[in-house]
Amino acid sequence: MISFTTKVNTKGKILTQKPSRLKRTTLREYHALLTTACMRIRKSAVQNAPTNFGLLRASIGYDVYGLTGEVSTNLIYSLPMEFGTKPHFPQVGALDLWVERKLGIKGSREIRRVAYAVSLGISAHGLAEHRYFRDAFALEFPHIRKDFERMGIRLRDDFSRD
Repeated sequence: MISFTTKVNTKGKILTQKPSRLKRTTLREYHALLTTACMRIRKSAVQNAPTNFGLLRASIGYDVYGLTGEVSTNLIYSLPMEFGTKPHFPQVGALDLWVERKLGIKGSREIRRVAYAVSLGISAHGLAEHRYFRDAFALEFPHIRKDFERMGIRLRDDFSRD
């Protein structure tokens, strides 16, 4: 999950709630900008997430509330996929369908044999990390930062006119 809070700094004051001095249109634009940022990160995370059935990719969503945007998933296995795992032995049969779908192995005996070999690898090395959230944020951050900087300049100009 990626959660980020944006703060607007005007004349040394950090605004973390809806400031009364901001125009309603500015708040709408800010919310739209934050929504666009979340959508960009979500799209990149979906493209980079590992997939078998597509459940992880389909579960990645976003929410914007106040000055906070969040891109996340509610699947229990999303953290092991993002950060990897320590060595462990998977449950017997847990990898059978994965072996058939991802490796194209046919025949129940051959599937079991390959699944067992994969299980031995996981028990020795764990699961590798797939940093799909982190990489999505890193990829999109420069673009998002520029958008927020442009809005910050406009806000600064609005405040200096008051």
